[in-house]
Amino acid sequence: MEIQSTSLPVGSRALLIDDVLATGGTLIAAAKLINQVGAQAIASICLLEIECLGGRDKLESHGLVSHAVLKTP
Repeated sequence: MEIQSTSLPVGSRALLIDDVLATGGTLIAAAKLINQVGAQAIASICLLEIECLGGRDKLESHGLVSHAVLKTP
């Protein structure tokens, strides 16, 4: 995963969108990249959350609010 330093204006806010929230690793990595270029990842939304893997808790521990359209136990 990579981002160009000029992709987002410094101080901007970003919503992360992913298809599946499992462990949260991909979204946390994306948020770290966004923060490195001076923007702020503020929330994420996923189509499907696999709740038993605990990704939502990991995202929230990194300051990201998470929403899902569908959830599986």
